[in-house]
Amino acid sequence: SRRDGNGEVGEKRKAKPKCILLEVVQKQIVGHLFNSFSFDDGKNGTKQQEIYDPFSVTQTEHLCSMLTSLLKYLSSCSEENSKVICGETAGKILNSLLSLVKYCVGRMVVPIGDASKISLTRNQFALGDVSKELDGETVDAIAYASVIQVKALCTLAKNILGRWYPILNREICNQKQDEVASLVQFVFEDLVSIRILPALHSLHAITSGDNGNDKKYSEMPKMFINEILDAMQGAELLEKDRWMLMAAPLRVVAKQWDNSA
Repeated sequence: SRRDGNGEVGEKRKAKPKCILLEVVQKQIVGHLFNSFSFDDGKNGTKQQEIYDPFSVTQTEHLCSMLTSLLKYLSSCSEENSKVICGETAGKILNSLLSLVKYCVGRMVVPIGDASKISLTRNQFALGDVSKELDGETVDAIAYASVIQVKALCTLAKNILGRWYPILNREICNQKQDEVASLVQFVFEDLVSIRILPALHSLHAITSGDNGNDKKYSEMPKMFINEILDAMQGAELLEKDRWMLMAAPLRVVAKQWDNSA
């Protein structure tokens, strides 16, 4: 029925543009956000977008800010299922992120420096005979195996635990918490246990000798561990028994290195 310009028909006309805007946001903005996580695994023919680098702090901050604003808009819509839309969007982002991270980490070769043959003397890497000068290529290889790769992996862990997890966990409803848990579990089982801790043990052994080195090198392994624990603390993961137990190896190693300092 047509009552007047301010009646029922008018209200419907006011609501329609908002529905159109929501549709545009879902198809265009959300779609482009998903594309930033796509990669070519050689199986499904997915095109490599090369947009998001999960090891980058700056890119992670920008994407997380974008996702936060997007979810805020979606939750403010008058649609009855706006909460469901937010949860579904966060769930898709989580699955895409986890697939991308697994793909990137799976392609990494993680060499571990042999601390019995490598030392740090006067801030320079050396092999058994410290009197023998190493060529640049060998020094670069040792630096990558001992420092560069573990720094990258720790940054990835901090990006996931400190930035992605709080946003995704907040939006995904309780019955889908196992999906969020899979992301955190991957960090502890694949990144921390298999890659980060072995590399940090090696780095600690290499840098702990009193060979005229700058103190910052001997403190580096513990610094990396504390940064991951700080990210967990900020995300309130240490308040949950499951994750506190999984973080136990990190806390034990940090304490051991404290006592040996």
